[in-house]
Amino acid sequence: MSKEIKMKIDQLCLELEQVVTPGMFTLNMEAAQISNKIAALQKQCKHNFVDGQCEFCYRMEGDNNE
Repeated sequence: MSKEIKMKIDQLCLELEQVVTPGMFTLNMEAAQISNKIAALQKQCKHNFVDGQCEFCYRMEGDNNE
């Protein structure tokens, strides 16, 4: 399950890169929807933290935004 979550998040991150410009704040509904999908997947993940970051969903250890 966690590896599937990682694959989905990696794909969503690629999509996010297509709709935003790094270093520039953008009000973009598509980017917000992608970010919400990533957050939902992170909530489902069975985290395995390596050096403070989940190897599957990239959530930082101690991030209380669940």
